[in-house]
Amino acid sequence: MFALRGPEFLALFAGLAVVVYFAVDALIAAREARIPSQMRIRDPYAIAYLRGDSRELVRVVALSLGLRGLLQVGKATFKTVDAAEIDRVQIPVEKEVLRLCQTFCAPPALVKSPEFQAAVDEYHRDLVARGLLADEDVRNARWLPIFGGIVLLGAIALSKIWFALSTGHPNIVFLVLLAGVAGFVLILRALGRRTLAGNTALSNLKTLFASLRSRA
Repeated sequence: MFALRGPEFLALFAGLAVVVYFAVDALIAAREARIPSQMRIRDPYAIAYLRGDSRELVRVVALSLGLRGLLQVGKATFKTVDAAEIDRVQIPVEKEVLRLCQTFCAPPALVKSPEFQAAVDEYHRDLVARGLLADEDVRNARWLPIFGGIVLLGAIALSKIWFALSTGHPNIVFLVLLAGVAGFVLILRALGRRTLAGNTALSNLKTLFASLRSRA
């Protein structure tokens, strides 16, 4: 295998990297399938946070408040229409958005606000408790198969590099880049926000509301 010419070995290595990724993904999915979960979600703000993050939640909250005439939504800033309405709003995340936007406020500044993040944390804790978002234990469990995949690909790449250099073929740049990309993709899999149940719940919601796109 190591005697293959550069392009041929790169193609083989790329194919192996794809196989390793899907094998690692299957191992992670099998482990996370055993985690108890509650996939039924009705709160649109919880769905928004599951789909994206705090920025996605801000967009959905702003849309809801804007449609109800409580928030002026501009191209780059938000502004509360009537401060007297703040106390009448019951949902904490909506209340915080209206309170923070009494003066013109840009979405990035809103997301970074400790007060807004405190309201967002409620959704995060709920989705983690439902088994839809990964907590520290879930992410730690992902590292074992991912570390195994990285070690396997790294050992093959280093063996080929040693063989190439010992036979007078110093052109190893593409192999190093390919191995680096493969390792980076595997690491991203470990850092994923959602669990298997979270991805399944989101997929089910997309299927459920797919007809709304045609009626929008």
